[in-house]
Formats: sequence, C-alpha cells, structure tokens
Amino acid sequence: MHERNRYKEPPDFKELAKKFPQLQPFLKTNNNKCYVNFRDPHALLAVTRALLKIDFNLNVELPMDRLIPTVPLRLNYIHWLEDIINVQYNQQVFGIDIGTGASCIYPLLAARMNGWNFLATEVDSKCVSYAQNNVTTNGLDDKIKVKAVAPHDILYVPLKDDSRQQYDFCMCNPPFFTDSLDAQGANRTSFRPQPKSICTGDGSEIIYDGGEVEFVKSIIEDSTKLLDRVKCYTSMLGKKSSVDRLVSIIRDKKIKSYTTSVFSQGKTSRWSIAWSFCYDLPNSTMNKPKEKKAMKPMYVKIACGSEALPQVAEINLEMATNEVKRICKDLQIELVSGSADRDENKQTYHGTACRNTWIHQRRKRRLLLQQQTMAKNSESKSDDDGVSTIYTKAKKLKMIASNNELLNMDEEIASEPGNNSSSSILKSSQELKVAAMTDDINITSSEALLQFSIIIAKSQYLKSVDKAYQSADGYAIKLEFLNGQKDALCQLCQYFRNKLEGKK
Repeated sequence: MHERNRYKEPPDFKELAKKFPQLQPFLKTNNNKCYVNFRDPHALLAVTRALLKIDFNLNVELPMDRLIPTVPLRLNYIHWLEDIINVQYNQQVFGIDIGTGASCIYPLLAARMNGWNFLATEVDSKCVSYAQNNVTTNGLDDKIKVKAVAPHDILYVPLKDDSRQQYDFCMCNPPFFTDSLDAQGANRTSFRPQPKSICTGDGSEIIYDGGEVEFVKSIIEDSTKLLDRVKCYTSMLGKKSSVDRLVSIIRDKKIKSYTTSVFSQGKTSRWSIAWSFCYDLPNSTMNKPKEKKAMKPMYVKIACGSEALPQVAEINLEMATNEVKRICKDLQIELVSGSADRDENKQTYHGTACRNTWIHQRRKRRLLLQQQTMAKNSESKSDDDGVSTIYTKAKKLKMIASNNELLNMDEEIASEPGNNSSSSILKSSQELKVAAMTDDINITSSEALLQFSIIIAKSQYLKSVDKAYQSADGYAIKLEFLNGQKDALCQLCQYFRNKLEGKK
C-alpha cells in the first residue's frame, strides 16, 4: 500500500460505525475483534459510504447492481498518479477518468483531496445518472464534467469535440473480464484463494470482449493519434499476466517512456501501467515486489514394489527412466532431454505441462467406484424395454470420467423414465464435472501451467552433488521448478511419491 495511503492501518470499524450509524448492522465480532463481511454487498456499500463521508466529506449514492468501489484501492491509484505526473506546485491539473462508473469515485476523491479537474466519461446511462448526482450533491460541478459516450468511444472520439487542448493525464479502471463465465470465476485456477470481497459490477463495467488487455490496447491505439494531447496515459490492471502483454504492445508502438507498478492492500493486488510522449516517466517506487526465494528442489525415492513397479526386485537407471517417462506420458507432460551426452549416473529432462492432470485422482477413482456399485445394484431394474437405463448411464459416466470429457448429460439422466436412482447418478455426474473442471487451467498457447527439470539418478550420485539429499540407496528423482505455478509442482511431486515410493 502506498506510503501516503491513510488506510495503511485498517480502519476501526467500531469507531467508524459510531460516526456513521448505517454501518452498525453489518458489524461482526470474533474474539473481541470487530470486522465486516465484505462478501455481503450491502456491508461493502456501507463501508464505502462511511469512509467517503467520514474521511473525505463525500456523500455518495450507489445502486446495488453496479460496481461498489473499495476506497483504499482507489486511493492507491491516485497517490501513484501524484508521483508520476509532471505538474508544478499550485498548477491546475486536468485529468480524464475513462469509465467513471456510478460512484465517480476517482474524480470525487482527487477533486476533494487535490483540487484536480476532471472529464469523466461513461457508457452506461444508469451510471451516468448516478455519477452526475454524486458530483452535484458534493458541490463539484465546477471541477468534474460527466460525459456519456458510446461503448467503443474510449478516448480519441470523446476528445475530438472537447475544447481543452491538453490534459495532464488519463486514468482507467478497465473491465477485467472477457465474458460472463470469466466474471463468474470459471478461469480462476484452483490454486488461487477466493476473493475476500464480492464483485457487484454489471455488464460493461466488468466485461469487455478480450478483457482488460484489449480495452487498454484501445487506449494505446488512441494515444498514438492523440500523442501529447494527454501528457501521461495510465490504467489500472486486475491481472498480473496483463502487464507483460501490454508492455509488449507499447514497445511494438515504439513508445519509449513507460512504467509499471503494483498496488497491494491486504491480500489483494492490482497492477498499473503508464506511458507518455511528453516526458520520461520515473521508475515507480511504490510496492516494489520482494525478491522471491528460489524454490527448493524436491526428491522422490523410487522403490521396488511400489504402485508403478509392483513386481520388480531390482531397479536400474534405464528402468527408472522408462517408468518416469511413462508416468509423464500418461499425465500429458512433454519431456525433452536436457543433456546431449549420455551419463551413466543420471538422466536429465525438461518437463512442460499445459494443464493439471494429476490432481483429484483419488476423488475420481472413488466416484467411479460409486457409479460402478450403483450400476451393479441397478442391473436388475430394467425399464419396459428390458434395458437397464441406469446401467447404461453409469457406463456413459465412466467413459466421460476416464476420458476427462465434459458432456452435458445431466438433463438426459434426470429425465430418463423409470430411473429411480437418477438423483444419485446425477450427483456423481456433477461431482465428476467439478473434479474435471478444476483440472483444466485456462492458458494461452504461449504459456504453460508448469515448466520444471527432472533428474533421474542413483541416490548416491544425488547425495554427492546435493547435501540436502541424505539417502544413498537405490534410485531417486529430483524435481526443480523453472517457471509457472509452484503449487502445481508440489502436487506433481506428491503424485510421483504415490506412484514410486511405495507404502511405508
């Protein structure tokens, strides 16, 4: 969080409720600590209104079906702008807020705190109405002009008929999501915790074809036409992966002056990007990411009598290597040899996984066993044609699970005549869908879920080159993280252990 952000220390909700009584119904207590459930949209609205009123003397009204902003995060963006825009002391500052929303929070905060002037654009008519009312209610009509624009008129068109020749900056909190499924969390990986607060936005506020990258790309395109009409172009970003993609676009446009930063508040992070045709932007000093510790290598002992080698009495390097390669092939992991020269002590490979195929294995086996049991118990229950409907459906479900396919069979199963056990099989079908969905990590073709190195070697050799490894008997594999999701490598290591180490 920015060093000037007044919410570096979380607000005392108990004291805040005394000054803003509308917050009182949403206070909760745990171990004498007062807190608010930010997944309750009414509680989130009460906190936002309380902070704006008590700390900034701003009265705002917001509809429940539009985005409810969190004040600390918005304050971070404004403080970052203060650091990077090139303005003189006592100079009148003019900015543009692209997609101001119903709250009009950025212009209201910046106008109240710094006396800045704004052109606030918005495509949603309901948001325009609320934003204008909030500006007027707080007596800031002389500082903030709310302007309704067409959906794809992001920056260039709104400025064509604008009388001001130059603005100091533009800012934007773009729609993060590509579609409604993305907004519902369908693309959220299983390794990320669920958000602490609810997203109340609707339509154009949170969804744009191509997501935030395409939206900000449009701003970049407009900036190459407007050039110094805006001194500094900026945007906030909701996904870390968007930063490199947008930096690449900026470089392709031969824009030399740009900077990026990260806003952190609690466990929530947002990123920002800025570029200019007028002056060199300073390197952001806000929230420089800590240097990440290197992930320690992980080891898996290869044991005789393990699940993968149940009938083997003695293991050699070739046998161990072939078994590891077989497991990786089953998991759809691509292995590429990492050493050109043959080494009698070890084999080295680089592995690439595009999706997680190794989690929920026990769960899937358990569900399949349940379905097989239900099918067996139901074989004698046939419909009028003498065909066991449930047995047929159970076999279909087994096929779906074994092939990791998702077919929309729920309605077919539930509507089958004479199917007295449809609810049980339907439940198993839905559970299998969940298990399979969490396996699939949505990534682009240029990205991988996990890249790692794997060394298959005699334990004695691994011990001689790495003091962290203690065993000197038999063979083992060494896994080292290269890129991607670290949690995925931990899960993959456990999968190898289940297959290769045997029962203890």
